[in-house]
Amino acid sequence: MSNFNITRVLGAGVNLLTVSGDYHLTIVTSGGSVQVYLPKVADLLNYRQNGLGAWLELESVRFIDASNMAATNNITFYAAAGDTINGAATLVINTNGAAGLLIPSGGNSWMYVCGCGTGGGGGGTGATGATGATGATGATGATGNDGASGAAGATGATGATGATGATGADGIGVAAKISLSAGQVQALKTTPIQLVAAPIAGHFIEVLDVMASNGAGGVAYSSNLNLDIVYGGNSNVIKTNANVLANDLATVQYFDDGSSNIITPATAVNVTNVVANPAGGNFGVDIYITYADRTL
Repeated sequence: MSNFNITRVLGAGVNLLTVSGDYHLTIVTSGGSVQVYLPKVADLLNYRQNGLGAWLELESVRFIDASNMAATNNITFYAAAGDTINGAATLVINTNGAAGLLIPSGGNSWMYVCGCGTGGGGGGTGATGATGATGATGATGATGNDGASGAAGATGATGATGATGATGADGIGVAAKISLSAGQVQALKTTPIQLVAAPIAGHFIEVLDVMASNGAGGVAYSSNLNLDIVYGGNSNVIKTNANVLANDLATVQYFDDGSSNIITPATAVNVTNVVANPAGGNFGVDIYITYADRTL
């Protein structure tokens, strides 16, 4: 990998990205709509090949709606003059919690890959049965001395029940944000916190990516610093981060792969510390997890 994985937090208003960095974007939509102006693709390629004297691996621009409010306060990406995003001059993100990639494709275009799909559903509700035919109108009573009223028409038969819909496909790229208080962080060994609920039988949760933020920071934790991602209550760590709790200043960081690659079906995904409760600090953390509900 190159040395350009720079994490940047963007807020409401106009934000300009540079050719020399800004590839991991945590976008805060709680303060209003956000406008992000991308660098020109040709300038980015020229800087990497000629400005640095070497051809470096091309990286995508990653982003996530950290405030989960993009439906209200849209995120708009603007391509530079002459460039396009999926063939258009702009890209509007208006889904809460959306995440995705913007990948340079060719000399003057970006390709957007959405990471905000919803999970697979169960079978859809069958179609409503057809309405039964209307009963025949009763005959009109004869005129004269109070003719008898006609008999009421028979009620039509009930339509057949529609067939059950097919089972939904596996969901991909579901993003979620879970906020932990300082008290919850200090009791992570004793009381793990659920990040993703257990799926139905025959399914499992695949963890795609995890990030953590310590907000505005505070007094850094001094011992048992690991935030460990596990299945259920076991101690097999699949993702871990030992740096967020050690920082007294605001930071956003990715989790590294843990020591285990064992996936447990039909089991929730939790955050814990498999050794002991974190101690010495006084701030909470926000955890951003991207996952998929898979079928065995």
